[in-house]
Amino acid sequence: MRRLPVRSHLRRLQGARVRAHRKRARERSALPVHAVAANAGVGVAVLKALVVGGGITGLTAAYVLARAGAGVVLAEGSSRLGGKVRTEVADGFLIEHGPDAFLTVRPAALELCREIGLGPEVVAPRGPESVLVWHRDRLLPVPPGAGMGMPTRFVPFLRSPLFTPLQKVRAGIEVVVPSVGADGDLSIGAFLRRRYGNAVVDRVAGPLISAIYGADADELSLDALMPRLREAERRHGSLVRAGMAARRSARAPAAPMLMTLRNGLGSMVEALAQRLGPTEVRLDARLDRLERGGARYVARFSGGAPVTADVVILATPASVTAAALGDLAPAAVEPLRSITYRSTLSVTLAYGAEDVADPAALGFVVPRGALPITACTWSSAKWP
Repeated sequence: MRRLPVRSHLRRLQGARVRAHRKRARERSALPVHAVAANAGVGVAVLKALVVGGGITGLTAAYVLARAGAGVVLAEGSSRLGGKVRTEVADGFLIEHGPDAFLTVRPAALELCREIGLGPEVVAPRGPESVLVWHRDRLLPVPPGAGMGMPTRFVPFLRSPLFTPLQKVRAGIEVVVPSVGADGDLSIGAFLRRRYGNAVVDRVAGPLISAIYGADADELSLDALMPRLREAERRHGSLVRAGMAARRSARAPAAPMLMTLRNGLGSMVEALAQRLGPTEVRLDARLDRLERGGARYVARFSGGAPVTADVVILATPASVTAAALGDLAPAAVEPLRSITYRSTLSVTLAYGAEDVADPAALGFVVPRGALPITACTWSSAKWP
């Protein structure tokens, strides 16, 4: 079974300079004291961490722990690292089997790319980030200023043929819709319907959000995925007013909402794997259960020896996590099992440039039920 290479060049050399040692100690400060002190003297036990799941979340967790000086075991149930992120180059085409970009509204992914040496490889979409919507058997542009389908500019929205006059009036009164206190979470769809009305969500915002997250906006948590919307409502009383305030205070053009890596997101997986240092990487290691072993945890796998660790991070699907915690945390099992998933399928087609017109947008999204697909990306037009 082929394993991804894990280089050992990040191992700490004995007799390193005091200055370098202090720098690493500062980097370790987020870990427990005994882990930070592990390399400071002989006889102090190194924190042993087990990360289950080799997708981008588990890989990043293992990288951070290894960088901080912990002894790490990374266990992945399949034969490869990366999870949903998988880039393939075939016949000169760069094909993303999973996501093709990351959002910049949350800076973590961009900061990670820079930290692991991929900063020069980060690229923005080619040209304006214009998107089309399938509506009544034709493609119409999303109004400018409607980031994620939420109108923040009046004139382009009023000119859009996507909405009737009454629907435009309903969306236009967003500026006077009262704010609601933050009593419990609600769905993104419910929040936007209250502010803009059903038409904006069903026709534009919902399809755009579904294309990014692979799920219905009415089933996605506002606080988990878009907490800034609630904060914008609280501070400005209106998302439109929040957008206007942001444009007035902006000192530079807004950063692109989406970015990717020149050679695909698989580059991030490879870079993280190469920076795991002495981490033990186990592939085809399916977690059966997690149990207590005194003050530590014991993880048992369907293949391979058990792992004893001080801390365990489960970067696994909810069903896998529920099965593993059956004995250790029975109260968590049912809530975990109640989490639902949507299956998605990505199909890549290639055409000769002479056979298709130059697309005027990055792609298009489809409202629920209008077509058998949810979105289409024109990759050659989207990325440089």
